[in-house]
Amino acid sequence: MNGNREMAMIAYWGKGGGTNWFYQHAVALRLPPIRHVAAAVILLMSARLDAASPALLAPESPDYGRVAAALPTRATAKPAKPRRLLVFDLNVNYGGHRSAAFANQAFLLLGQKTGAFEAEISGDPEIFRSESLARFDAVFFNNNVGNLFTNADLRESLVDFVYGGGGLMGVHGTSVAFTRWPGAHEDWPEFGRMLGGRGASHREANEHAAIKLDDPEHPLNACFGGQGFEYRSEFFRVGPPYSRDRLRVLFSFDNEKTSQLQGRDLGKFRADEDYALAWVRNYGRGRTLYCTIAHNPEVFCDPLMLKFYLGAAQFVLGDLAAPTLPSARLTPAAQALERLGWRTGLEPDLASGEPLSETIVRAGKFRIPFINAAYGQPLEKGSPKKLAPPLSAEDRQALRFRLDDAGVRLLGLRLAALPSAETELRDLFRFARRMGAEMITVAEVPASSDLLIRLMEENQLRVVVDNRLSPHLPSRQMAQMRAQNRLFGVALSANRLNAAMRLSPPQVAQHFEDRLALLEIGNLQEADWIKKYMAQLLSPRRRPELITLGPSSAKADTDVELQARIEFLDRLALELTKTDK
Repeated sequence: MNGNREMAMIAYWGKGGGTNWFYQHAVALRLPPIRHVAAAVILLMSARLDAASPALLAPESPDYGRVAAALPTRATAKPAKPRRLLVFDLNVNYGGHRSAAFANQAFLLLGQKTGAFEAEISGDPEIFRSESLARFDAVFFNNNVGNLFTNADLRESLVDFVYGGGGLMGVHGTSVAFTRWPGAHEDWPEFGRMLGGRGASHREANEHAAIKLDDPEHPLNACFGGQGFEYRSEFFRVGPPYSRDRLRVLFSFDNEKTSQLQGRDLGKFRADEDYALAWVRNYGRGRTLYCTIAHNPEVFCDPLMLKFYLGAAQFVLGDLAAPTLPSARLTPAAQALERLGWRTGLEPDLASGEPLSETIVRAGKFRIPFINAAYGQPLEKGSPKKLAPPLSAEDRQALRFRLDDAGVRLLGLRLAALPSAETELRDLFRFARRMGAEMITVAEVPASSDLLIRLMEENQLRVVVDNRLSPHLPSRQMAQMRAQNRLFGVALSANRLNAAMRLSPPQVAQHFEDRLALLEIGNLQEADWIKKYMAQLLSPRRRPELITLGPSSAKADTDVELQARIEFLDRLALELTKTDK
């Protein structure tokens, strides 16, 4: 056997042929085993040396033309601002998928043709330095296999980016990114949490499957027209931490129909036989999406899948609004609340010194998805560690895991007043964003400053004035807040509004207009008035960021009260969405 064929194989592999492809053809060509090894060494070396050079299709090639011809003509959603997408295509100890070059090309052209984003392709781990990552709105991990980087600072930078509001998308092989390859030995469990699943169990590369839409009305499934479809690809059956308690599944195997198509039993890769193929989730403020359909180059020459991936990119970039409440939590009431855009939360009982761990446990117990925690709140009972900087990377990770395990997000931080010192103010905003918060609630109206406005804008954090004890803000003060910045807001108690303001529900809603950021529902003595007032909060402009159901407490009698408030809000949401239809 002459060396020309071997070099041709290596060249094809370098363009994305893949390690499996190489070994299949090496055996078919009857290359001596020692030459298999020598060629493999060259392959692995080239995989590392060429890591920073993006794989693209030649513009004059038929493949380039196939991708270009399949592109959507317009963006799925109008970008709120110019968006930048980082496409990362590194593999380590793995030859890569041939489809990766097609995906690189497709996403470059998708952004250019639709104006939805600008894509930048890199295989250099240094791009994950925080100052570099800050240039992007989202990261697309393009079919990455292996332990992409082990540097703790780079990993922390990526987590902070996502948890603080960035986007992350992964396809196919990315379910074994940050594992030691070969063998897919876990090296970074938190990446699996962010992405939503691990593993790469599969059958043949052109497996014929019937796919059902688990959420037909979801915006990311709009391209499928509400109908399931058949597809041929290499479909991964992922394992833990995959769970419908964490993820909003978009589509999955229709097991019965797939078995009929294939004329064989599907096998039992999972005990629950739940084979999701695409999903979304929030990790902190971050938006993440995974889809396994990306093994074959043909995927990125398919108009249907390119339309799906355009929507996926715009979701992680922050322009396509799409619900992420986990599939297992989608009761009729939860769907009604989601449709209204009402997010329910719990706050700690500050008088009792309740630790954050107990607030999280109670929110999880009652399936309340958000909390508005107290800045400086003890993490555990009797612990000197508090919800404030400096909190070590290990402690922040432990808190992220605890929140994730409970199915709870930290949406806000409460404190008496903003720090007056610049360094402390910067530390507060950085910490709040790192922990995934969207608002900071203070007891007094802060003095406006260029620095405060800049920190609010840079971190997209609202500063909310807590007026629950005295909800009647003078018109002059409201006008001042409106003039300062759109991110200033107020927190109000629904129970006190009627008695304090003596205005009709429409008048109260008009008075606060777009400044209502947090609404507390305590006791239900004013239930009729509260219902009429909340019926005025259906437009996005008037919708509060969070509806809290009163403070948390370990007292038995408050369990009954809390459950009553939950049921009140559930009934109201069902009534309003029924009327809205």
